Amino acid sequence: MAILTVGSGEQFSTLAAAVAASHDGDTIDVRAGTYVNDFANITHRLTIVGIGGIAHFVAAGEIPNGKGILVSHADLTVENLEFSGAQVADNNGAGIRWQGGNLSVENCYFHDNQEGILGSDIAGATATISHSEFARNGAGDGYSHGVYIGAVARLDISDSYFFETNVGNQIQSRAQETLVERSVIDDGNSTSSYSINLPNGGTGIIRDNTIIQGPNGENRTIINFGGAAQQNPNPSLVIEHNIIENFGSPGIGLHNRTGIVAQLDNNEFYHLQTVVEGSASQSGDMNLVQPIVPKTSGLYLGATQNVSSAGAADPPGPVSTPTHQSTPGFALTAAQIERLWGGDISHGELTALKTALDGIAGRTANGGINVVHFTGPNQGGNATAGHDLFVFDTLSQYNDVGHGFDPSQDLLLLRNGARSFSDAAAQHVSFIGNGTSTEIVVDANTNHGHTIITLDHVLPSSLAFGHNVFV
Repeated sequence: MAILTVGSGEQFSTLAAAVAASHDGDTIDVRAGTYVNDFANITHRLTIVGIGGIAHFVAAGEIPNGKGILVSHADLTVENLEFSGAQVADNNGAGIRWQGGNLSVENCYFHDNQEGILGSDIAGATATISHSEFARNGAGDGYSHGVYIGAVARLDISDSYFFETNVGNQIQSRAQETLVERSVIDDGNSTSSYSINLPNGGTGIIRDNTIIQGPNGENRTIINFGGAAQQNPNPSLVIEHNIIENFGSPGIGLHNRTGIVAQLDNNEFYHLQTVVEGSASQSGDMNLVQPIVPKTSGLYLGATQNVSSAGAADPPGPVSTPTHQSTPGFALTAAQIERLWGGDISHGELTALKTALDGIAGRTANGGINVVHFTGPNQGGNATAGHDLFVFDTLSQYNDVGHGFDPSQDLLLLRNGARSFSDAAAQHVSFIGNGTSTEIVVDANTNHGHTIITLDHVLPSSLAFGHNVFV
């Protein structure tokens, strides 16, 4: 098994040439850059990886093969690739046309194609999609989708982001088993149809997602289960621990068209006129009085700055959890972050954290860092201008954080159950929280510009909308 390279000054100048020269089990490394009309037909097992950044494959005009930018007939793994512009005469032009073998997609970006990924009926095959984004795909005919997977054994989607599919469904799967978890599915202002459509039933698990139906969707049902003439055997559907929001009228959470009883547990619903049509049991579900900002922890968010229906701007670029390297420029390792929480971290590392966060928030860091540290129950008070980092530990609390803060410099670190309350004067202040008891409350009238960062994946429960959120 060999490693082939593609790019300026590499072994091959095009992916198509590298694929033609490759053998079963090879890896093709593609240098970051833009590759226009570089289409490849894959007939043996390959791994294709963008290195040094994202390798962007652009279709400029109709694709000659009539199918997609990559057409795969064998096991294919792709990482760090971007696909855009795919179009063909029958409106099924795909970033990846999957026709055989198994498919693995990680940290990839599919946008402005007629189909993001289109999969054929492949007996026994599996597709895995993780940490990827699908934005503005769909030909506008209602038959082309963000991801459309045919009759396969299993589809797994995790930690991914779906945005503004054009008329079609964000996710459509005819797989015998479909898992969608830890993802954000957001209509934005598009005319997307179903957020998730499982027309052939089968085993469906939908959990830990934020699903947002926008005001312009042509189909007011968010999740559809069943309805096709051919149904998969042994159907079951579990929908649990999701946030499901509707911004139009009417709004139907689930349409269960099968004879089984769908199981809905511990979901949070906003503005749904009908939670379920069809048979279902519910346990622990609750209605929200206001929408919740989508969680984007660990999601690949391409190069876009999308705005959700809830009005929250998503951060640009790959966002990863502390178990990986964090946002570009955020060079602290997981071990350093752990030491930061424990208080055992150097002045220089604190400076690096401060500088990195300034860069993320688009603020200007100053030359040094001063630290004020409060410990013990109920210790705290107003900030003093000129200090950069305020650390609160062990049930200490801080009120009116806008008073005395330099809006271009200050950072508030909350650890081990500390609490913070912001008033309307606060602007451009960064907050970091750790520990499940940490509470961050931002007044609903607070001005724009806050950055909320929680490195333990705990999103503050009472957060005013319109702020950038990194979790």
